[in-house]
Amino acid sequence: MLSRIGFRALLLLAFAAPVSAQELAPPPKEVAAPKDDAFELVINGQILSDDALDRARGVPGKVYAVTLRKGKAYVIDLVTTNFDAFLRLEDSAGVQLAEDDDSGGNLNSRIRYTATKDDTFLIYTTSLGGGEGEYTLSVRSFVAKPAKLIPLAAPAVNKPTEIQSTLDVDDPADPARNYAAKIYGIELKANKNYVFDLISTDFDAYLVLQDANAFKLAQDDDGGGDLNSRIQYRPKTDGRFQIVATTFNGQLGNFTLRVSERP
Repeated sequence: MLSRIGFRALLLLAFAAPVSAQELAPPPKEVAAPKDDAFELVINGQILSDDALDRARGVPGKVYAVTLRKGKAYVIDLVTTNFDAFLRLEDSAGVQLAEDDDSGGNLNSRIRYTATKDDTFLIYTTSLGGGEGEYTLSVRSFVAKPAKLIPLAAPAVNKPTEIQSTLDVDDPADPARNYAAKIYGIELKANKNYVFDLISTDFDAYLVLQDANAFKLAQDDDGGGDLNSRIQYRPKTDGRFQIVATTFNGQLGNFTLRVSERP
């Protein structure tokens, strides 16, 4: 079996020459397949004005092919200071699986993807509006942090419970939407009115309320104004509930979660 260093070198060779968008039928055949559960691939490239056009978006770009393994999770980052980065991911049949503009922070792009099959996937490195310049593309496998229920104190009238935290790429995925999430456990009382607010200036907040068995009771995207989320809920019985703080479109960053009891 190849060592991690040798395997990484093999991957770099396989990716050294990107394939233009007009040369993707059929896809390239000689592509290294990851054999280790952990690897990192880093490519320094450049988008030029005369590059082949991305067939889906009509802007210049380059395309890379890599074989990913079923059931493994990967993070793909496109980082540059020269243009507004845009990433697309397709399978070997040309079906788009994901796309992203700014989830990598600033104007960088990030896709987090769990492969549903062994396949040669196509990574399109482009720009949002047709820019050009140098970039760094990285592909790495990752293992999310184990999912755990974070305890949250119950609020009282005129005394909300509030916590500041961060969504990051290694957080466990929300099972329903496969985006990074933090899950909180809280005890609520029957016939009390509660308001749940997820507030962030870094990402489009998405909030889910579940019962103790992870059965979804309510969800919200922008009910809190701007890109913040709000759920109002009145339990019928005392019990333990779960609050899923996550993101609408995969962007990550800091957030505030607030739970208030209303008269």
